[in-house]
Amino acid sequence: MKKYNILAVASSAFFLLIAGCNQGEEISKEKTLEWNLSLWGGKRAITLPADDWAAAMYERTNGKWKINIHYGATLSNPQDNLDNLSSGLFEAAAVSPFYTPGKLPLVQVMDLPFIMPSDFESIVKTAKLMFQDAAIIKELDSWNVVPLLPGMTPQYEYMGKVEVKSIDDFKGVKIAGMSADIGKVFAAFGAVPTPMPAPELYSSLEYGAIDGVIFPYSYGMGSYNLYEVSDYGTTNISAGSPVTTFFANKNAWNNLPDEFKKIHNDYIENDYLGSAVNHIENSDLLYEKKFNEKGIKITSFDSKEREKLVAESENVWLEWQDTWKERGDTKRLINKIEEVKKSLIKGDGF
Repeated sequence: MKKYNILAVASSAFFLLIAGCNQGEEISKEKTLEWNLSLWGGKRAITLPADDWAAAMYERTNGKWKINIHYGATLSNPQDNLDNLSSGLFEAAAVSPFYTPGKLPLVQVMDLPFIMPSDFESIVKTAKLMFQDAAIIKELDSWNVVPLLPGMTPQYEYMGKVEVKSIDDFKGVKIAGMSADIGKVFAAFGAVPTPMPAPELYSSLEYGAIDGVIFPYSYGMGSYNLYEVSDYGTTNISAGSPVTTFFANKNAWNNLPDEFKKIHNDYIENDYLGSAVNHIENSDLLYEKKFNEKGIKITSFDSKEREKLVAESENVWLEWQDTWKERGDTKRLINKIEEVKKSLIKGDGF
């Protein structure tokens, strides 16, 4: 008999809440429904799954649902995507809650340092489940948005001009690229977090304003060409996986024909994970080859040293838990991620 657990049930019920929204208005066979999706930057490993999804929706609706993906922040700055999506300026958008702290604090439980699983597939599976949580759905509803695609970033690692093999090696090292909460953990061991926008990382590293970055491995280091001005890197730190995901305007979702909603949900259940993982794996193959050609020395960070970082990160978790407890049961959300990780390690679930 097949064993069903919290993850398996969640998989089959993904986005059940939004799937059961009000009946969408029917569209005649002659009419094409167009959506606009707001993105920033160029095409890269974490955005390509949205391209795959858009192409699939167009094909599976016989061209009746067309999603126009706008790169380069042509529709909206990333910091404004949530507000503009909420107001209906466009139908869908990528949103990084750490760009707008305080607006989606419960969603940001997934932003906490060292809390998400290490491998990318498990990160996406965990996010998929967390976006079904009633407290998170309620928070999104207050912004008139619903989950669309469970996009996430791979784990953050170190790359730079200073070699780090242990936490002691971070003393005095100027680092950038990570969220403020991730920065707090490294600061506790003597690192010097230096906040700056991602486009400034390359020149800052090149000219010595910073010594290194904590950034998504490997697509982030590759797509921003940071390896070109670096000598060292790590794996196995797995400092965090800040949320960069895709939401839809709730009104736009509600107005979709039911058949379109079903096609979308079927894609999420059967195709999205494979698309997301495939693009990250291809990115790793591409950029790890470039790292090797450049002569980057990649070190696997010692697991016992990493445990010290994890222990320190729990102080950041408690701070987040206390800060946002009036918004929801923050302790329960932290515990939920921990339970999901244990289930995934056992091989249960989706």
